[in-house]
Amino acid sequence: MKTIYWIECEEIEFFFDKKGNNLSIWWSNDARYRSEYMDPLFKNLGYKVEQLKPTDPLVSEYIKNYLKKMGYSDADIEERMER
Repeated sequence: MKTIYWIECEEIEFFFDKKGNNLSIWWSNDARYRSEYMDPLFKNLGYKVEQLKPTDPLVSEYIKNYLKKMGYSDADIEERMER
């Protein structure tokens, strides 16, 4: 079974795979949305959903990849990661 990781950051929730590919992003302040809709959807597709802590190395790597895809320069990314 494949694993999908998710993190929450200021009412934005990100689902991504181990390679850092975005699978879903949404803005929600309702935790039920994830538990009632997204978790069952991914489970029906054969994925295990795992929440990551902000300190997990996969989170840092995901954020770097996401910012790169959004067009940020390496210098901008490093500056943002220091915050």
